[in-house]
Amino acid sequence: VMAVGRTFEESIQKALRMCHPSVDGFVPRLPLKRAWAEQRDLERELSLPSSTRIFSLAQVCDPEH
Repeated sequence: VMAVGRTFEESIQKALRMCHPSVDGFVPRLPLKRAWAEQRDLERELSLPSSTRIFSLAQVCDPEH
């Protein structure tokens, strides 16, 4: 992924949008409109490397959640 930006925030947004067309950037939604599991352990999700960890982090940072 090549995402050149003036700031870290701009670069991470570009990189996430380039990963998949259904991704709008650093948002608490999974790609391809997949749903989150009913019972989730966010602390565990954040501690283990996965392809959805960045979206779990966005969900934790979301003030509406």
